[in-house]
Amino acid sequence: MQPSSEAVSQVERVAIELYEMLRCERGDVAIVNDLNPAVLQRSWGLLQRLGLGEFDDDAERCVAVEPAVAVARLLGLCRQVLLTREGDVAEAVWGTPAGVAPPRWTLDDRTDIRLVAGRRAVAAALADAYRAPASSRFTVHSDPVPEWGRSTRADVEMAGRGVDIRQVYRCRSDLSDGQRRHLQAVTEAGVSVRLDPSPAIDLIIVDGASVVLPADPDRPGDALVLIDSALWAHATRLVADQCFDAAIDHAVLVTTSLSA
Repeated sequence: MQPSSEAVSQVERVAIELYEMLRCERGDVAIVNDLNPAVLQRSWGLLQRLGLGEFDDDAERCVAVEPAVAVARLLGLCRQVLLTREGDVAEAVWGTPAGVAPPRWTLDDRTDIRLVAGRRAVAAALADAYRAPASSRFTVHSDPVPEWGRSTRADVEMAGRGVDIRQVYRCRSDLSDGQRRHLQAVTEAGVSVRLDPSPAIDLIIVDGASVVLPADPDRPGDALVLIDSALWAHATRLVADQCFDAAIDHAVLVTTSLSA
């Protein structure tokens, strides 16, 4: 019997609280005392299943996996799945031995994590992510700030609908006039933009519940990981928050470059 959506939501909410409790190593476990043991067990099971919780080396203590480590592990596992798939295709088409060990982890029974491979499929998935109705959108880009144009109009239009937008873009040199126009237009529309010489990761978080990540950060256009999980979105947002906090407000960078 499938659990109701309300039960699933409760399990995820508890899992998020439990994750934060373990990350902070708080001694206060009031949350645990007030919980139905079955809900607590399912929440801990969810943390483990998503790779966000584990036992320590002595198997005596529950510990949280740091968000950046968990994301890196997930992407590594997804790349392993992709390599296995590519090997299977090569063997089927050309008779070439796959030469890749089967992954310890598969996506066959997962509904919350999907892989999309191939540039057309990736482009379609990204278009869907940007077109989907949303109340908030948090993106970190390894691409530079776009020139004023279609991207500008899209961001301004979304912000005009009341969408809360935060963005981090790569910026390693002076901004062009077109980039300055873009930044001025979107910030006037209410978009929060920061610039980083080398963002740690590409990602999109929609409504704090869905996440889009490149399976291989070095080849972001080849394959995507699509995640529909409030718990994973929470962990990924912690990584994105670190990127955002470490980046420079674009107004500061512009002022600095003009005064240089």
